[in-house]
Amino acid sequence: MIDRTSRYAGTRGFRATGEGEGFAGLRCRELGPATPVLEHTLGAWDRPDQLARYYYGDPHRWWRLLDANPEWLFAGDLLEASVVGQVLLIPAREE
Repeated sequence: MIDRTSRYAGTRGFRATGEGEGFAGLRCRELGPATPVLEHTLGAWDRPDQLARYYYGDPHRWWRLLDANPEWLFAGDLLEASVVGQVLLIPAREE
């Protein structure tokens, strides 16, 4: 069961059909374009959880930053030295 406050609340379930054992899971969440509120220039020591704590007061909302910046698929991508100086869009806490 998914908690009602989860970002996956309201996401449709998925069960594969066909031969063999089925896989129960969730379908992809539908994401619209996020409205950027701020721009943050990434520094060498920025981490997604720390940025989420700074901007939202909650380090567990790091995924919100990645939802708004689809060019980075994984949170670890933001730790690479090659992203220093690039701009990260900071969306509102809720859309």
